[in-house]
Amino acid sequence: MSINPLSLRSAKAQARELRAAIAAKGREISHGQALEAVARHHGHRDWNTLRAGLPDAPEPEAFRAGQRVHGAYLGHAFEGVILGAEMLEAGGRCRVTLRFDAAVDVIAFAGMSNWRRQVSAIIGPDETSADRTSDGTPHLRIFPDNPAAS
Repeated sequence: MSINPLSLRSAKAQARELRAAIAAKGREISHGQALEAVARHHGHRDWNTLRAGLPDAPEPEAFRAGQRVHGAYLGHAFEGVILGAEMLEAGGRCRVTLRFDAAVDVIAFAGMSNWRRQVSAIIGPDETSADRTSDGTPHLRIFPDNPAAS
């Protein structure tokens, strides 16, 4: 059980993580199916019932300097810390600068490497960058670490 109260943002993030975990096992489910599964996990009949019980108040700022995070950068998993975060006016976006615990190779071609320890990006309310790779994958996907798991 989560220590933090469930929010719309965290419920949707759980659905994205569920879809990714299932896809990693070679199966696919729709975003709607993932939302329904998250709702049932939290004891609700369906997504609409869960959503109706979530507060409509603005959610707190998603990221802050010093916060531990994990995610994927150009398809490579990472863990790291936010060095800086600045909320932007438009659409709940946040400019973040990340320092990875271990350098990430950002080149997908065999025989070539380019290792990065630090990146900056603008993250939307869905915790992904608007920039995408040629296959549509976000350049950066970031999730706050669960302090209860530490």
